[in-house]
Amino acid sequence: MNTVFLLIYFIITIPLYGCVPPSDVNIGVVFNLQNSSGGVNYLGVQCKEAILMALREVNNKSDGLYDDILPLTELKIAFAPHGYSYASAATATSNLAKSFSNMGVRATVGPDTNIGIEGSAKILAEQGALLVAYQGDSDDLALPEPYPNFVRTNPAAGLQATTLASFVYNTYGWERVAIIHSYSVWGYHMQIRFVDEFQNIGASGFWTKTDFASGDYETLVKSVRATGANIFAVFIDDPADMAALLKAGWKYGLFGEGTHIVATEAATTPEVWQLLDDGEMTIEDIAKVMKGFSAIRDMVRKSDPVASEFVSRWRQQASTCGLDGACDSTTDDDGNFLHQYTIDNVTTCAGLNFTEFSPDGSDIDAAAMYAYDAMILLAKGFNSLLHGAYSSLGISHQLQINFYYLQLALDYVVNDGVTGTFQRPSFLTRGTNDRMSNIAYALFTFDPDLFLRVSRETMSAADVGLVYTGTLDSSSSVFEPCTGDSVVAAMCETQLYPSHITCACSDIIYDTSNNLPPMDRPHVSTVSLHIGMAAFLWVVSALCLIAVLVSFSFMVYYSKTRLVRILQPELVYIILLGGVCSSITGVLASLEASTGLCIALNVMCHLSFILIFSPLLVKTLRIYVVLNSGFQRKKISLLQTLLCVVIILAITVILLSLSVSYVWSEDYDYTMIEDNQFERTRAKTCPYMMHDPAIALLAFETLVLLGGVYMCYITRDMPAGISDAKQVANAIFGIILCCMVGVPLYLLVNMTPYESRFLLGLLLVLGATRSIVVLYFPVLWKLLQGYDLDKSFKLVEVRPPASFSCAKLSIYPGSTSSRSTTDESGKSQPEPNASLTRTMTAVAEMARIEAEIDTLKQRLELLANRALHHEAISTRLHEVSEVHVTSGHRSMKRSLDRPFEDCDKEVEQLEDIDEDETLSSPDHV
Repeated sequence: MNTVFLLIYFIITIPLYGCVPPSDVNIGVVFNLQNSSGGVNYLGVQCKEAILMALREVNNKSDGLYDDILPLTELKIAFAPHGYSYASAATATSNLAKSFSNMGVRATVGPDTNIGIEGSAKILAEQGALLVAYQGDSDDLALPEPYPNFVRTNPAAGLQATTLASFVYNTYGWERVAIIHSYSVWGYHMQIRFVDEFQNIGASGFWTKTDFASGDYETLVKSVRATGANIFAVFIDDPADMAALLKAGWKYGLFGEGTHIVATEAATTPEVWQLLDDGEMTIEDIAKVMKGFSAIRDMVRKSDPVASEFVSRWRQQASTCGLDGACDSTTDDDGNFLHQYTIDNVTTCAGLNFTEFSPDGSDIDAAAMYAYDAMILLAKGFNSLLHGAYSSLGISHQLQINFYYLQLALDYVVNDGVTGTFQRPSFLTRGTNDRMSNIAYALFTFDPDLFLRVSRETMSAADVGLVYTGTLDSSSSVFEPCTGDSVVAAMCETQLYPSHITCACSDIIYDTSNNLPPMDRPHVSTVSLHIGMAAFLWVVSALCLIAVLVSFSFMVYYSKTRLVRILQPELVYIILLGGVCSSITGVLASLEASTGLCIALNVMCHLSFILIFSPLLVKTLRIYVVLNSGFQRKKISLLQTLLCVVIILAITVILLSLSVSYVWSEDYDYTMIEDNQFERTRAKTCPYMMHDPAIALLAFETLVLLGGVYMCYITRDMPAGISDAKQVANAIFGIILCCMVGVPLYLLVNMTPYESRFLLGLLLVLGATRSIVVLYFPVLWKLLQGYDLDKSFKLVEVRPPASFSCAKLSIYPGSTSSRSTTDESGKSQPEPNASLTRTMTAVAEMARIEAEIDTLKQRLELLANRALHHEAISTRLHEVSEVHVTSGHRSMKRSLDRPFEDCDKEVEQLEDIDEDETLSSPDHV
């Protein structure tokens, strides 16, 4: 609103003053001649002298310098010293409004601190005046909204971060950078500028940002280290925090071989070295942690022609120190002393003897050269407004000049200053009020060998151990390595070396064994199952598949034998199908993880378990129910058995389908096996599958497994001759044993993903193979030997061995009949090996008798068990008889007859079980 009002006001008043440019324009200068200790601020003195030098050169139209600038207008100046606070700068600026007989100033150069600029800019905005700074570097000052009347010639601090981002990416291709910044406005601005530039130049890598505040340095350093980054961009403006970071990085292994630190000028102050040298770290420790450290600083190329001419003119100026102990009494255009100041009635001289400066300009501070450019830029802005692009406004009096006109006029100014050629971005875009181009930065690296040659007495010197390596330009961010011809001038231009260190050019020093740039991230390698382990799993899976195929072939070939039929082939085929799934699981477990493989492995794993375990569980349950049905005869048909298996399988399939649907769209992930700054070993892992359906599926399978444990327990005393319950229980026990081994190993041993898959596949294949071998190979062996069950379900030899014929053998004892053959002549000849034949016959007969004896023993064992049962019944009869003694002989007789009737029913029940073809006994052999 103020800007619009001023614009309307000045447009209306232009005709009142005519169209002749004003003869003079008042300018204010806000600076500080006193330092915080009360002494002379020689940096401020140099900046003041540079501003005065530029003012004289602009106003002098006969020296050949800037004679075409403001040909009809003279710049007049009023100085206003300030302190180190917001209030003191605001007060000094307010005093300028009373200068020149209360006419005030149209623009002001300075102050030289961020807080001072904030105070002055607010006051000047109210007066409609422009502020041109030369030293404040806060990024906030560049924002047009709070500071529309601000512009500066020195770069903002954030430009260092922008330049560093371009440097690390364009020079090295580093993309993974850990950003560590101060917990301050300055720190946040720096990391924002770094990240923005990283994104603008197309870096697609990873970075992390960490606030570094005083406190738990160990946790912070470890969190940064966990990112796996080897390149660190450090933006810390507090020397104490910078020293604390370096110590914590040294102590907890963040900074070391293979890492590199890039930092700004704030990290290279002398206080950092002084705080590091506190006795906790030795010089060797400091040299070790600082190796691989690079930093940039503002740099003015004083060897450039424009800068060289400036240095020459600088040294030709007359001394302002005064004569015979008296201070120079020159005043500004408003009557203020220029080269002295008085505080508490004490006058202090604040002048310079210019001839004492070095011919190469190495002792001229860069801030003084930025101050010179600030005055020249302001003069060119006035010229553009009065005689250039905006001369059509017809401004004829300086009261018509405001900061809005000057900002627009500066858009057309290209300043060939001593600090470089630059043009401020357009003010109309409201993007920034900053200088963004042709800023030179010197890049320095830490030299441990140089540092170790320095004694502790020199630790207070600035920049100990830093060596110059080259320059960076803010416009291109191209690194120009230093050369032998340019190094001395460049080193001296930046004043970075104390007098006791010889200037020298150096390559960038990296903390690597071969001094090559480190990698920005650890070397990443993906590992998988060892080829030997994979081959072993394939062999075991192949053996399982062979066992399945052998069992299936014999079951089909001998399908009409009673030994096969009593095994219930329908259940056998289900179990063999589970064996096939187990073989597939073993193969899948040996392969590298992918989304499809993980889903297939999950499906095959659950199916193989349920296809093998559920028939065994139901079969054991059937035998137990039939044999323990008591006097009420119970019978479970094959259809009912299959229905139970199908129900268990259906529940598993439904839960498995829901579980797979959760992870169908998820991709595989990586699990880090070894993760440090230099090496990252990872393995592909399946997506997280523990969703609600998966948990429900595992719970259901656990119930099935516990059911198998219970059935094994309650059938532990099953007679050996009854059915194949022992073999089924043995198979169930083997599967349970695999689970008991696998689960603790998975939970307690820190295994890699591929090792977990290997263990899962191996246990499943071994469990399936063992179950098939235990259940069916004994039966297959009997079939191969020629045995089968007769109609009474006794194991008998149904065909003779292939080596002889039973029809030709006499098995009657005492038989002496001889057998003969007829030769070609018709004569009878004795059959050869007759004695051997008789011997073999006797052996076969003995084997059959022994088999009968074994069968009788088993029958006797069964009868013994029944006898024990009858004894218990007799005891009950005795009790019943006592109860019914008063009821008469008839009721007692019925009680005595009932146990024997029950015994007969039980014998019939056993016969029915055999007839149901559910029982087989390999022990019949």
